[in-house]
Amino acid sequence: MPGHEVGPVEGGVPDRSKVKAGDAECEPVLQAFTGIAPGAPVANTSRMATQETKTPAAEPSSPEDLSEGALEDQSTKAMDLDVTVVTLASYDGDGAERGLASVRDAVKRCAGGFSGEQDGEKGKFTKVAEEKPSGTGDASVAFTATDEDGEDGALPLHSEVVRHGRTLAVYTTVNIGAMMDKKPYTVSAPVMKAQAAKLK
Repeated sequence: MPGHEVGPVEGGVPDRSKVKAGDAECEPVLQAFTGIAPGAPVANTSRMATQETKTPAAEPSSPEDLSEGALEDQSTKAMDLDVTVVTLASYDGDGAERGLASVRDAVKRCAGGFSGEQDGEKGKFTKVAEEKPSGTGDASVAFTATDEDGEDGALPLHSEVVRHGRTLAVYTTVNIGAMMDKKPYTVSAPVMKAQAAKLK
């Protein structure tokens, strides 16, 4: 995929049993953010697409020549990259439709936020909001979840679940640099477009 390095998910996708939401109705949202497909797929696989470093406009200064603020700014720009986990899952019967519906319902029911746990690490989201989907498949739901109470301010995570027949594609994108700069970002459109082409 041009402009991206594609490979295994760093650290792997967690086991479904180790990702739990405080409210069970919110688990499909939490699962999507951790690369777990909703419902009961008969098979699934995951990959990670990391955007390649953007070429700097000028030669970077040496660390000795940079002030602390400029060094921090250069470090933030280096992390301004979309990292997208893609999970493909296939289902029997109407399993893909039911899986997508469970995510859509969870987004609405958990709008006021929820707590969750992954491998013993606890966290929370203070709000969940539906976003405009990409329209790359037969049906989809896109959403963002934010923890507004953290020390670093609101840190949004973005995800979209798209149905292609009996297959669900789950996309979650994180951009640490954009988060640190408080810049908006979305689920990676180039990654979704490339994956959708493979599923036609």
